[in-house]
Amino acid sequence: MRFIISEKERLKKSRFYNEEECWDYPLTELDHVLIDSKPKNEMIYVICEDKRIYETICSQNEIKQLYNDLGQNPILREFEMAALSCYIKIYVKNGLEPANETLEKWAENMKVYNPNKEEILKEAKTILDSFKHRVRNEEDMNYVVFVLGYDLLNEELSSVPYPECDLAYDRCKNIAEDFLNSEYNVNTKSLYDCLNDYIEDRKYEKFIYEDDESLEKGD
Repeated sequence: MRFIISEKERLKKSRFYNEEECWDYPLTELDHVLIDSKPKNEMIYVICEDKRIYETICSQNEIKQLYNDLGQNPILREFEMAALSCYIKIYVKNGLEPANETLEKWAENMKVYNPNKEEILKEAKTILDSFKHRVRNEEDMNYVVFVLGYDLLNEELSSVPYPECDLAYDRCKNIAEDFLNSEYNVNTKSLYDCLNDYIEDRKYEKFIYEDDESLEKGD
């Protein structure tokens, strides 16, 4: 069993993946994925940019070709398998900080039995950094949605005819996506200050009243 981070388009082009026969799962359901080891085959879990896990199987003598299909260097894959398994499972359960702490301890223990620790960690760095970037994006989204609902847009959301939590959450999520991809989201200010500028310029209004002709501002 191995974990690989790659792109869905690369995976779809590989002869080892058949969309009709291979399962896929949300990343948050990693703990429910069935780990099934086969004597002559290797179960591969590919984590893609859509935050889903795609599973496929290839024989052990074909793994190098699969890594080539996915744009990966097949060197030191055993470390990748162990590190990603540890990192992702702990992140799903406990968040980013505990995952990083565990990975650091694991790397420290490697010194005892692996003199090439630095070389191995360097090999895995791009894989882990890629996942950390996706984790940060997800955490930013959750933070922005929370701030919108309980702070910056709390009063306005309470005044419209859809106070139900699910509808208000959907509106906040759409606003958050627009903000995070906008020119307001810059590194020179805190995320809160950037979001506040976005709200003060009333860039959110089209999302508050979207799909509801009767919910025009002032009605």
